[in-house]
Amino acid sequence: MTANEIFDYYRTTRALTTDDKLDFVSLVCDTPHVTEGAMAVAGLTLSLIENGPDEERLQMLVNVIRSDCQYVIMERAIVGLLLVMVEHDAALRNNMSLLDLCQEALTHDLEITFTALCNIARTTQVGRVVRCNQNLSKDILPLLQSNQQTEIQPVIQRYKDEMVAIAKLQLDQNFVFFKDLYKMPYFRESAANWLLPWSEEALLNIPEDDREDVLELLDKWPICDSDKFALINNKMYKMLKSLIQNRFQMDSLGEMGVALGGEEIITNQYTQQLYRFFQLSPFTQVNPFEKAFRLRETMVYRLVVVGKAAQDTIGELLWSRN
Repeated sequence: MTANEIFDYYRTTRALTTDDKLDFVSLVCDTPHVTEGAMAVAGLTLSLIENGPDEERLQMLVNVIRSDCQYVIMERAIVGLLLVMVEHDAALRNNMSLLDLCQEALTHDLEITFTALCNIARTTQVGRVVRCNQNLSKDILPLLQSNQQTEIQPVIQRYKDEMVAIAKLQLDQNFVFFKDLYKMPYFRESAANWLLPWSEEALLNIPEDDREDVLELLDKWPICDSDKFALINNKMYKMLKSLIQNRFQMDSLGEMGVALGGEEIITNQYTQQLYRFFQLSPFTQVNPFEKAFRLRETMVYRLVVVGKAAQDTIGELLWSRN
């Protein structure tokens, strides 16, 4: 089966056989098939989020977290489990055996789990990023259109404090820029296309002369995997390269003390992918991110957020969005 077919199978198959479970383990642990393993985990996660937690599938997801698989696959399983728990908090409160199973997985590597939960919390601040981008664009676009280049930098300085705050919180600034690109046919063909891990094989779909430019852009601009597919599946990437280069110059990221493309401004890539899927995709009717605003009321918050320092960290992400 292809990676897309594997995703669909583990998402939609209601009764998994013993062979299905063995195949799942093989996909997750087989190093040469990282894409297939990642998509098996994504499909299983969607099944749990959309249909509710059942012990069989939940155990499969927990086993991935506890296994010696590649990090990209384990990370998907951790993020997926957190979203399952956010979406089905009430059901898990009423089933202690399932809750104990989740807790066992969450504490396997509490540091990574807490980081993943912070990334989910960051999605509650998309509105803040939207407002900053809208205000900045409103003030800068007239200057660009009238070619008043010397007037741009003073405008940027007015927004510097907010832009620094957004960067320090590692908020996803690319959702606003990319969301309209998700209307293209590529993302209407299959739900799996929204959650595929990035592969440079995708560059074979664009002219060879343009591949080096696109690679350069992706190297400078850390975006999630589905954004990369959005970028290469439309014919605007040359214009986008010019825009982004100008944007980085205008942002004066070096002056802000933020390394271009560094970890300081990168949020969890898979969380961003899932956020786009649940916010924009026509292939699902649920959205666990809508419940992230009430994260501190959930059991997963109580299990993962331990100590005042952790509470302060995630609290800043959840409650400074107005």
